[in-house]
Amino acid sequence: MIGSHARQSVGCSTSRPTTHALASVATKKRTMQSLTDEERQNLRGSLTTLRIIVAALIMGVLSYLGYCLYIHLGGQAPARPQPAAAGQLSLPQAIAIGFASIAAVLSFLVPPFIPKIPVETTQTDQRAIAIVSAANTVQVRTIVASALLEGAAFFNAVYVQTDFSLPNLAMVGVLLLIMASHFPLSGWYFDKVERIMGV
Repeated sequence: MIGSHARQSVGCSTSRPTTHALASVATKKRTMQSLTDEERQNLRGSLTTLRIIVAALIMGVLSYLGYCLYIHLGGQAPARPQPAAAGQLSLPQAIAIGFASIAAVLSFLVPPFIPKIPVETTQTDQRAIAIVSAANTVQVRTIVASALLEGAAFFNAVYVQTDFSLPNLAMVGVLLLIMASHFPLSGWYFDKVERIMGV
């Protein structure tokens, strides 16, 4: 009985430190993955660059859409067609909307499959390399998602210009909203970087 109690006591005494040790290691690991204020500040340049790129893609679509609306609503269109209703879509217009729907889904499905971008450097600081690699990966994934949406938006905008198709116009608006959702806010950006660093 004494030996059994002794073994149980020893087992309990060894299990507690092990549990605490594992918790401590996990906490340290999470802390190492989090970006410090200085590291976030160093990434501001990359964040600003990504914002400019996404904003430029959105502005390109908005500019063309504005032109399309101007020639039909406020300009001098030589022969302005009647707006096409949902049940009066031509085959090309329907294809444009179908393509846009697929592109909208792919803009969320494709980027995660883009592998982490390796960094060629002589630095030995593994954390610094991991941060740069993660930031580059976020940038590439965001640009790919926005470019997919931009192409689909221009495709639909063509039929806004030529046929003044309201369904295609609505689809352009939806795609612009999705593109805007990819605009990198600070919290979203740093969270993405940290997630990739933890992979």
